[in-house]
Amino acid sequence: MANEHTIVQVDPKVIDEINSILTRNEPLPDCGDIIEIFTADFGGGIEADIKVCNGDGPYVDPVLFIDGYEICLGEPRWHLEGDYEFSFLGDTYTVCIMPAPVISSR
Repeated sequence: MANEHTIVQVDPKVIDEINSILTRNEPLPDCGDIIEIFTADFGGGIEADIKVCNGDGPYVDPVLFIDGYEICLGEPRWHLEGDYEFSFLGDTYTVCIMPAPVISSR
């Protein structure tokens, strides 16, 4: 049984923008089905996509893939940050979406 964990750092401004989009009760106009995708690579052909989807109201759709095949779906969410956990054949894969450090220039 493996417990794999990876962190995806996202610009804090992007997180704020996406979280604002996720409060909408209707799709974004002039936007396709996918607004943004954040991918975590666990190695060995195992990846997770944290997709921001443009449905009747935008939502986050977490999906785990092995060799490009969808094998596990997470629960939809309406906020971006936090842990997304997937279980498959006794193994657990966790993606943590968190703000990237802000580097100030002087």
